[in-house]
Amino acid sequence: HLPEKQILENKPFGDVFEIWLAGDHYKWRLMRNYGIDEQFITGNASNKEKFMTYCRVLGTAFGNPLYHWSQVELKEFFGCEKEINEANADAIWEECNAYIQENALNPQKLIEGSNVKHVYTTNEIFDELSTFEEIAKQIILKGEIHLTTEQRRRLMEEKRRRVITFIARNAVNPQTGLPHPATRIELALEEVRINFDPFKSVDELVKETVKALRPILPIRFEERKIAVRFPMDFAARAFGAVSGAAYVTMEKNEWQNDGSWICVVKIPAGMQEEFFSLANHAAKGDAQIKILE
Repeated sequence: HLPEKQILENKPFGDVFEIWLAGDHYKWRLMRNYGIDEQFITGNASNKEKFMTYCRVLGTAFGNPLYHWSQVELKEFFGCEKEINEANADAIWEECNAYIQENALNPQKLIEGSNVKHVYTTNEIFDELSTFEEIAKQIILKGEIHLTTEQRRRLMEEKRRRVITFIARNAVNPQTGLPHPATRIELALEEVRINFDPFKSVDELVKETVKALRPILPIRFEERKIAVRFPMDFAARAFGAVSGAAYVTMEKNEWQNDGSWICVVKIPAGMQEEFFSLANHAAKGDAQIKILE
């Protein structure tokens, strides 16, 4: 049981208590059930005093799953095969701490050595989870992620599809001012060699792809500023459609005295035709559209 911040910071453990008892509420519960004062569980007692207390309690808990669980943990993680009880507590403390120091144990080493496949959190639903994103980045940058050939193929194809979609939506042909259809981008990609690394971000891959494509496919990223007036009969419907479009940035919107609605929006240049279609559908062909930039 490791707090996510401890995994991210990855500081070496100081002693066996920090690894074994500091965050394990199952062990705490056993001690509380035995009437142990809280200072020897989560309170101000020293790490060694808390460790010695747990060993004393566990030595009388034979048959409890924690007894067997704790013995396995000592052997698997610290190479210690001594029976856990009050008599052996001091020797176990010294042996495990020596092992920790010799092997420079830290949270990420423990995770790697345990062949962990999934990490789960018991955070509350509204807790800040950005630390887990940072941990994932570290794993991707420093760790090893083994994929089957089929998994890699599917991830690469997904990244390729997202890159094509991004370019088709956000870029235009500077010679015509019109977007490149996705099929044209796909055909151009067949002529260049691009590795769609499944662990790179879409932004990184877009930059690499555009650089490779430019010699054979003119590309420029642009935005369009467009003003639209919707008649009163369609104004409310149009407001919902335009403001609900994810690619639209609303720069201005005004309700007129006659009940009509005027807006000024910014959109990726490649989405121009889609926006025209949205506006005309909302107004049943009666929208007044003007490209400002």
